[in-house]
Amino acid sequence: FDSYDAVAGAADLANYLAREDYSGIVVSSLEHGAFGEGRLINTEYFKLPRFEASVKNFAAAYKILKDVVKDEKIDILHSYSPLSSWLAYLVCRHTDASHVTTCDKFYRKNIFNYSMVLSKMVIVHSEVVGKHILGSFNLPRDRLRFIRPSLRLEDFNFQEVDQRSKTDFSIAIIAPRGMDGEYEYFLKTMIKLIRIIPPIKITIVSYRSQLSQNAKDELRALARRLSLASHVRFFEASDLRTEFLSQFNLLVFSAFQESAALRPILEAQAYGIPVIASRVGGVAEIISDNKTGIFV
Repeated sequence: FDSYDAVAGAADLANYLAREDYSGIVVSSLEHGAFGEGRLINTEYFKLPRFEASVKNFAAAYKILKDVVKDEKIDILHSYSPLSSWLAYLVCRHTDASHVTTCDKFYRKNIFNYSMVLSKMVIVHSEVVGKHILGSFNLPRDRLRFIRPSLRLEDFNFQEVDQRSKTDFSIAIIAPRGMDGEYEYFLKTMIKLIRIIPPIKITIVSYRSQLSQNAKDELRALARRLSLASHVRFFEASDLRTEFLSQFNLLVFSAFQESAALRPILEAQAYGIPVIASRVGGVAEIISDNKTGIFV
């Protein structure tokens, strides 16, 4: 879901620029369909080769992006990850565009991640990440901007708790990329709860092949061993359709270390769905304990 945050953020920024009569362009190695049908409004889209796959692809992506920046007279080039930031940095060195990055999580100080602070401005969404960037990368404070993560609430249909189903209780579990082991831990904790509330339905949510087929097979086998097979299903989000979250009564965000993927929490809150999560990193800044969610 780290990539989900990046794609959704790109779409939101592009649409905001369009509403404010600015010209925004999205350039990505993802297929246009990843942004969802009709999600990009009055925004041009350019496809890059998968530049993370090889040096040859990176060189090809550099040429395409540089041509786009020159042809479209781009003033600001915004990037979201270390490799895309190297690409944007090199293009800006050979064009008139200015480079801005969004640093969404704790990056270790090394040459690969250093691209995140080579830009003229670094945007962060949480105070803890901002402090980390200032301290670890010695970034001058005047180049850091804190922008709290937010959503356009008009895009979501908020429902009060009493408007939701009273016969079935549906729980979604999301674990950010690299924390897939949390799904197994979660299933084991559900045994006692299902004895108390038998109608519970559990949905394990992943984004764009985050879970391999082997991982899904292992989780299904675990569910059978725990006698949970009839309660568990899998949902793989392939684009930015957020409506699937609205069907749940509760979201469990299973991350026990700093995660970039805050977007699912914000979307759940926009639908009126309470969230259970750990008090880590930026998560602690967007949930009010015992009001919009519960910390465990």
